[in-house]
Amino acid sequence: MAPHDTKNAPSPSGDELAVVVIAGGGTYAQAATRCGASERTIKRRMADPVFRQRVADCRAEMVRRTAGALSQASIRAARTL
Repeated sequence: MAPHDTKNAPSPSGDELAVVVIAGGGTYAQAATRCGASERTIKRRMADPVFRQRVADCRAEMVRRTAGALSQASIRAARTL
């Protein structure tokens, strides 16, 4: 495959799906299956610093949202007790 051949690359929406799957703790194989690409393509995408940063940003957002949800739940739980 030529270096610029994008025949098997995920579509932009597939690329975004791969970001979400990996950021959420999914494997490269799971990301590949979900976005219709090969595992090799996902590994190649992860070698791209911009893509890796998108995964890191998405993961950080997931952590922020989870912390917020847990905080809200703990306030409700404390009120109940």
